[in-house]
Amino acid sequence: MPFKPSEQAQAILEKRYFRPGENWSSMCKRIADALARTPKERINFWDVMHEGLFLPNTPCLINAGKDSPQMMACFVLPVGDSIEEIFDSIKHTALVHKTGGGTGFSFSRLRPEGSIVKQTGGVASGPVSFMKVFDAATQQMKQGGVRRGANMGTLSIDHPDIVKFIKCKDIDGQISNFNISVAVTDEFMEELNSNINHDVPWICKFKEKLYLIRHDNDTPVEVKFPSDRKPDEYYSAFDIWDLICDQAWKNGEPGILFIDRIRASNGSEIEAVNPCGEQPLEAYEACCLGSIDLSKFVVDSSIDFIRLEDTVRTAVDILNRMVDLSEFPLQEIKDKVQQNRKIGLGVMGWADALIKMGIKYGDNDSYDKALEIMRLINETAHEHSEKQDYNNKTCTTIAPTGSISILADCSSGIEPNIEWETEHKREDFPDIKVVHKDAARELKEQHGTLPDYYVTSTEISYADHVAMQAHFQKYTDNAVSKTIIFSKTTTKEEVDQALKLAWKTGCKGLTVYRYGSRKGQVISKVQEAPEGLLELERPYCIDAKVFKVPMEMGDKVENAYIIIGLVDDKPYEVFVHGNIREVDKVTANYIDTTTRLVSLAMKGGVPLKYTISQLSKVPGTMLYSLPVKIANILKNFLEPEEMPQCPKCKSKLVFLEGCTKCSGCDWSECG
Repeated sequence: MPFKPSEQAQAILEKRYFRPGENWSSMCKRIADALARTPKERINFWDVMHEGLFLPNTPCLINAGKDSPQMMACFVLPVGDSIEEIFDSIKHTALVHKTGGGTGFSFSRLRPEGSIVKQTGGVASGPVSFMKVFDAATQQMKQGGVRRGANMGTLSIDHPDIVKFIKCKDIDGQISNFNISVAVTDEFMEELNSNINHDVPWICKFKEKLYLIRHDNDTPVEVKFPSDRKPDEYYSAFDIWDLICDQAWKNGEPGILFIDRIRASNGSEIEAVNPCGEQPLEAYEACCLGSIDLSKFVVDSSIDFIRLEDTVRTAVDILNRMVDLSEFPLQEIKDKVQQNRKIGLGVMGWADALIKMGIKYGDNDSYDKALEIMRLINETAHEHSEKQDYNNKTCTTIAPTGSISILADCSSGIEPNIEWETEHKREDFPDIKVVHKDAARELKEQHGTLPDYYVTSTEISYADHVAMQAHFQKYTDNAVSKTIIFSKTTTKEEVDQALKLAWKTGCKGLTVYRYGSRKGQVISKVQEAPEGLLELERPYCIDAKVFKVPMEMGDKVENAYIIIGLVDDKPYEVFVHGNIREVDKVTANYIDTTTRLVSLAMKGGVPLKYTISQLSKVPGTMLYSLPVKIANILKNFLEPEEMPQCPKCKSKLVFLEGCTKCSGCDWSECG
C-alpha cells in the first residue's frame, strides 16, 4: 500500500526535497524516471520508494532528474603536507559541498606543530591549525543550498600532535563543521590492554622520526633512543586513552576508528571515512548510500524475507544506476568511483522492527535476528551485483540515516529510539517534533505504561549497544554507524569500557555521547508529555499519601488534608480536603484551580523541582499559603540529589506537621 509521509516529514520534504508542485508520489516518479533503464525497472524503483521500503541518500532524492545530478553522499579527499596541496584540498572540498556531498580527511600527513619547513625556514603550524582553515571555508558553503557542510577529520594515534587533536573541540562550538575521530592502531590497543607499563611514554612517529609528547604543554619532542629523559614527563598510551575518554565523556568527541581492522577488511589504501564514520574510502573515492526500512517488513511479528530479498535486489539496481548517472565535481573522483563502484546498502527502522516483533533491544533474540537479516541482505546484494556484472567492490554499509529515517517515519539506522517524543533542531530543517506512533498508541491503550520491549537508548547498557553493532558488523562490508547515547549521569569509566569493548568484539569504530553534554543538541527529549498522554484515562486505582496540614483560618486553625496521588511512586495528582473547603465558594474554587494546575504539571511531565519552585514563590497568609504548603510536601518526592538540605547539618529536610524540619537534627523552619 502507498506510504504517506508524516506531517513532520512533509514539512522537511517541502523545504528540502520537493520541486515546485511535487508531492511524495511525483518525487518518487521523478527519481524512478531518471534512474531506470526499462519500464519494468521504472515500476520497481517507484514501488520501493513510494511504499517507503527503501530510500536512497539525500543527494539522490534532491538531484535525480537534474541536467547534472550529483548523487553521491560522501567523499574522501587527500590532504598533503604542503601549502599547495592543503589549499587544493580546501578548494576541492568547496566543490564537493556545493553539490551536496560530505567530506572526510586524514590530517596525518601534515607535519607536527613547530617542525621546521626546509623550503622557507619557517615553522609548521600543525594539523589542528589547518583544520580550522577547512572549518572556516566550510562555514561559508551551503551544500547545494540545502545541506550544511559536513566534514570528518581523523588523525593517527601515532601522530605527534595527537594530544592537541584530541583537545581541539574541548570548547563547545570550536571547529563546529567537523566531527573528529582518532585512528587507533592495534598496537596501541594491545599496549592499552596489556595493563602494564602505565608510565612508559607512547612513542609517536612521523616520517621516520620519533617523538614523545610532553605532559606540561602537549608539545611533541623529537627524540633519539636510548633516551635519558624521565618517562613521567611524557604521555603514556594510558594517558592518551584517558584523555580520549575524558573528552568523549565531556562532549561526545573524539570518536574512535580502529584503522588496522578497517584496512584489513576494506583495503590498505583506505585514507579516511565519511562524516559519520561508516564509510571507509580511498583518496578521491565516493560512495552512494541507501537504506531499507526493516520495520515495514514485519508481518504478524515476523520478517517477510521474500519481500525483503526482492527489495534488496531493486535497491542494488538503484544504487548502481546512481553510480552510472552521477556527475562528479572532480575527474579524479569520477575515475576512482567508476573503477571501484562502491555502494552502501544499509538498514533503518531496526528498533521499530524489534518493537513490532515484540523483541527487546539487547535480548539474545534481537542479536539472532540481526545476524539473520543482515546476512540475507549482504549475501543477496552480492549475488545480485555479480549476476548483473556491476563489479561493486563493496555492497553494504549501515549509515545513521538521520534525514531519510524521518522521511520514512522510522527509527534511525540500527539505533534504539532516543525517546518516544523528540524535538529536532537543525540548520537545514524546520524545527519539528517527532512522536513515536506505536508508543503513543500503547500509552493510551495501556493507561500510561509500555511493554518491557519498548526501551530507549539510555535504558540499554553499553554492552548491549556494542553487541548489537558487532552483530550487524559481521555481515556488513564497510562499517556500521553507531553512537551510544548515554544518560547524563554516565561515568567516564563506562565510556572507557564501551570503547574497549567495541575493539574486542570486532567493531570498526564507535562514538559515544552523554545526553545533554553539548549545547545545541540536534535531537532531544520533548519536555512536555508525549502526544495524547494528557488525555489518557486516569488509572482506576492508584496509591496515595495523605498529609494533615494545619491552616490558619482567621481566629482558628483548621486541618487541611493534602492528598498526593502516586503512579510508580511519583506524584501524579493532588487534592485538598477538609473543612477549609466549606468557607465559601471562592475558597473552594481557589483550591480546585490550584490543585488542577499542579496535577496537570505532574501529568505533563514537568520536572517536580520546577513545580515546587513556582509554588514556593506564591505570597500570602492564611488560606493563600496553600501553594507553599503543597510545595513543601512535594519536596518529599524529589530525587535524592534534588532534596533540599538542612542549613545546620546538611541532612535531608522533610515536611511534617505543617512545617519543614530536619531529619537529622533539631532544626525547623518554624523556629
